Amino acid sequence: MSLELLSRVFLPAALALMMMGLGTSLSLRQFRLTLVRPLGLVLGLLGQLLLLPLVAFLLAWSLSLSTVAAMGLVIIACCPGGIASNVVTFALRGDTALSITLTSLSTFASLLTIPAYLTLALHWFAPGSAGYANYPLAPSVLGLAALILIPAGLGLALSVHRPALGARVEALARRLSFPFLCLVMLVVIGSQWSLLAEHLLDTALPVLLFAVLMTSLGLGLGTLARLDARVRRTLAIEIALQNTTVALLIALTYFEEPGFALVPGAYGVMMFMALALLLPRLRPLAESEHL
Repeated sequence: MSLELLSRVFLPAALALMMMGLGTSLSLRQFRLTLVRPLGLVLGLLGQLLLLPLVAFLLAWSLSLSTVAAMGLVIIACCPGGIASNVVTFALRGDTALSITLTSLSTFASLLTIPAYLTLALHWFAPGSAGYANYPLAPSVLGLAALILIPAGLGLALSVHRPALGARVEALARRLSFPFLCLVMLVVIGSQWSLLAEHLLDTALPVLLFAVLMTSLGLGLGTLARLDARVRRTLAIEIALQNTTVALLIALTYFEEPGFALVPGAYGVMMFMALALLLPRLRPLAESEHL
C-alpha cells in the first residue's frame, strides 16, 4: 500500500467510520450523568485541551528537538481522545459515561484548538521554513471538521432513529479501529524506515517521556481533586490515549510531511503495546476495587 493511498483514502475513511461510531454512542443520559458531578469533566477537558499541548511545547523546547520531532509531538498532544479510550475505560471498569463525554467534547473543541496550537508550533519550531510557516491551516481544518462533524451527526441520528443499526455501526467501529490503526502505523513505519532510523534517538525519548507524563497528569489531577478510583482511572486513560488516527491524518494528508507522522506513529505503537501487556494485569485489580 502506498503512503499516498493511505493518506488520501484509507485514513479519512477510517476517521469517518470512527466518528460515526462515536456519534452512535452519544446520548443525553450520558451527558446528564456526567453533569451531576462535573469536576471530572472539567479536569479532563483542562488536561486534554490545555495541559497536554503545554507539556508537549515545554518538552520539545527543553530537549531541543528537531522540527520533525517537535511538530510530531505537538500534533499528537493537540489531538482529542479516541474510541480506543472508551473501550479501555470500559475494560478497566472506569466511568464510561465520563469517558464518552470527554471524547466527544474534546473532539468538537479540537476543531478550534488544533489550528491555534499548530500555528503556534509552526512559528516556534519552523520559523524559517517557507514550506510550513505559511501553511494555510484553515482549509485543512474545514476538511477535518467535515470528517468529524458529518459522520458524528449521522451516527447520532442513527442512534436516535435507528438504534439497532446504530448499535451495529458502533460495534463495527470499535472492532475495526484497533487493527486498522495497527495497519496504518506499520505502513508509516515501513515506508519511512530510513527516516525513522535517522531520527530514532530524537523520537524515542520524547515519546516515552510524553506517555509517562500524560498518564501521570491524568492520575495526578484526579488524586489532587480527591475523585474516586473510577474517575481517576478514566482521567488517566482519556488524557493518555489520544486519537492517533487524527494525528496521522494531519501529518500525512494536510501537511503532507511523513516526518511529522513519526512521533504519532511511535506513540501509537508504544501505547498499544503497553496496553496489550498491562490490560490483563490491571483488569483484575479494577474488578477487585469494584466489588
